[in-house]
Amino acid sequence: MIPDDFLARNIAFLGSNQTSASILSGLIEAKAPIVQVATREKKRRGRGSQLVPTPVEEIASESGLKCVYSLDDLSADIDFGIVVAFGKIIPPKILNRIPMVNIHFSQLPRYRGAAPVEWAVLNGDSHTGVSLMEVVDELDAGGVYDSYETEISKDENVNEIMERLGTLGLKILKDHMVDAGETFTFSNHSLGEPKAQVGDASYAPKIDKSVLRLNLNDDINRIQRLTRLGRAWLECGGDRLRIDKAAIGERSLCAFMQDFPIGSVMNLDNRIATRVQNGVLELLEVTPSGKRQMDAKTWYRGASRGAKSSEALIVN
Repeated sequence: MIPDDFLARNIAFLGSNQTSASILSGLIEAKAPIVQVATREKKRRGRGSQLVPTPVEEIASESGLKCVYSLDDLSADIDFGIVVAFGKIIPPKILNRIPMVNIHFSQLPRYRGAAPVEWAVLNGDSHTGVSLMEVVDELDAGGVYDSYETEISKDENVNEIMERLGTLGLKILKDHMVDAGETFTFSNHSLGEPKAQVGDASYAPKIDKSVLRLNLNDDINRIQRLTRLGRAWLECGGDRLRIDKAAIGERSLCAFMQDFPIGSVMNLDNRIATRVQNGVLELLEVTPSGKRQMDAKTWYRGASRGAKSSEALIVN
């Protein structure tokens, strides 16, 4: 709860991913009095298993801000917190000491949890949004100060939507900042009173890897929506093939492939497509196991080398 006549003077920013890093950068540029950053620990990545910092830690380092991995290490003079895709639960002992707001990437109470955008795409929603909310002990249940809505086009992937939501998240924060002389910050007056969430809550847990394995007997619309999450995959010749971008095939593709078995992959006029239970999925960009992302035509040329022109590759 933000007290009366409150003015944030020493803000901690809590975040981890690229979207939160973009918002942190925008707040620094807007002269918000951010004095400390909390983020997730470095992770080992790549062939050399090097420790790699989060995008938020990289921005903090470039800006000369102290970065901590444990909330117990937040400075005693921190009087306000901004949370954006932090990836950790904030315990009551911290919330009792520091009032915090959160940028949540849905229009609450829809899609509380870790993966709101992924579930919006998977469920075929036409709209999503950002909510500026009070952080409370219960998951994403705090009152909402403000929210913005945006459309989801049928071909947008999660990364494209998140980039736009990150811009909206920064805008909603800046719209609630107040001029405090040398800085622009937050007050109880600039934030206003949070309003209780209205309606039935739904939840958006992390999507299990098993869901991302495409089932070609599923409905074509669900399959295409899964590819928009950016991590969907199939197997081809025993190797994993990640489907980075795909579209629902046009009538000409469907007519061409209607007599092929499900899972067949063919090239029709440089359009690479696979037959599914009730349609055709046109493959646009893929990432074969152990290789870089490439357009589907390049992948198909290599994968089909040596096959007869009448034979189809098979994915499953």
